[in-house]
Parts: sequence; structure tokens; C-alpha cells
Amino acid sequence: MRINDDQHQWGRAGDTAITGDPRLYGRVYLGTDGCGIIYGDGQ
Repeated sequence: MRINDDQHQWGRAGDTAITGDPRLYGRVYLGTDGCGIIYGDGQ
């Protein structure tokens, strides 16, 4: 699924950081190379 558009490109995939939250089971964080942070919770 695409999460940006042509006017609002996010960071390069090579610079993207992903990590899990050690305090909250199932939560992951995705760094977007200076354009904010996305987080998601597992189902």
C-alpha cells in the first residue's frame, strides 16, 4: 500500500529505521528519514 504521494515523498528505503517497543508487546516504530515517525500495533 502506498503511504505517500508525488508531492510528499518520504525518506529513502535505505535510510529507514524500524524497531520494536521493548515495553509494549506488538508495537513497532518506523522512522521516515526526517519526515516523522509512524507506529503500528499488532493485532
